[in-house]
Amino acid sequence: MSCRSLRARSKTDSRVEFIRIHRVVAALDRMRRDSPNSAGAFEREILNDPNMSPSSKVLAHWVIYITNRRKRATGLWRAQTEPVKRLVESYARADVRDDLAVQRKCDEWERAKPRPRGLPVDLESIRRTLSILLGYNKDIVALMTNWISEEDTDFVSRMAFALYELSYGLVGTLVKSAPDRRKGREKLKGDMMRTRGLLADREEFEYCYGAWGDKRWHKRTWAALRDYKKHKPLLDVFLSGISSEVARRVWMSDFLDQLELPGDSWNSHFIDNCIDPPAKQESLTGPGPKVVRVLWEKAGRTSGCYPEQFDVSYDLAPRMCENELCDVCPFGPAGAKAICTADEEKLCTVALAACGYRARCRGASNCLVRDSASGACRKGLTTGE
Repeated sequence: MSCRSLRARSKTDSRVEFIRIHRVVAALDRMRRDSPNSAGAFEREILNDPNMSPSSKVLAHWVIYITNRRKRATGLWRAQTEPVKRLVESYARADVRDDLAVQRKCDEWERAKPRPRGLPVDLESIRRTLSILLGYNKDIVALMTNWISEEDTDFVSRMAFALYELSYGLVGTLVKSAPDRRKGREKLKGDMMRTRGLLADREEFEYCYGAWGDKRWHKRTWAALRDYKKHKPLLDVFLSGISSEVARRVWMSDFLDQLELPGDSWNSHFIDNCIDPPAKQESLTGPGPKVVRVLWEKAGRTSGCYPEQFDVSYDLAPRMCENELCDVCPFGPAGAKAICTADEEKLCTVALAACGYRARCRGASNCLVRDSASGACRKGLTTGE
């Protein structure tokens, strides 16, 4: 067999392997979406508050995500809901009309108790967000829907870029500590003016969007944006805040394949263990979310599968990889047969143990997650049976 034939077969095998893994990931993602969730503090106190506008609710969600750095979700949302709601409600008042008023409100908020969580760079990003949104009547939904289009098959990425510029821009470069916020005020103000200009100028926006590098995979941007489509309570709120009938119709359509995988350390664990082998066969390198998307495209965009679904690894890796439970992991040497009850009267024990998802068992003959991707994890092959 020629070297060319061997290379072709190797790439075919890598794509088949990726599809095998992705189908299990997609099944777990469906279980995550179907899994019942008890209403947390954010849903009770903000999403269910009849006195808050839809745009204020979405803004509160976005602001909390700005502070989401290496924190477990439950504790973060419990701690941040009350202080962030207080800030957003204060911001919505008529007396907040310019950047100085925003700065005053943010200063008061940062000193108040309970103190909001957030590094200096996060607090500066929040201040920047509120200032820029003044140009959109304080309506983050209005800013986002500017980029929704029936003709554009990549509008979600443009929306993500607009949101990234809204809150982050060069803030991470200019602010490393609290003194940096004070010393770099003019530079921060200048970068905020740059963002205002590009958001108002389509040509400039397209130029900067085309030059968007590795920050394209920014975790907090995509994690928050994903929720406005896939988290049912937030989807309902977001839809109610859209003023354009066309934009509402587009948002209700199927564009899940445009969503990117939020780059996270737990995603990286999973990608290193399971996706790195087929990626190497394709000579792919770079950020994990980028590798996943390119592999998905090369594998033929399998129906029912899309890159963002790999975020189930955020739930799976801490349970399976961190604890080296390779002998019961769906991607381990023998899959999860050892813990599968195949009892359709009960919950799926594999999804519950691997990811914490409470989904009904589909029976052995209809199950994808038990052992369809067994042996996919190279770490499992060295630590498992």
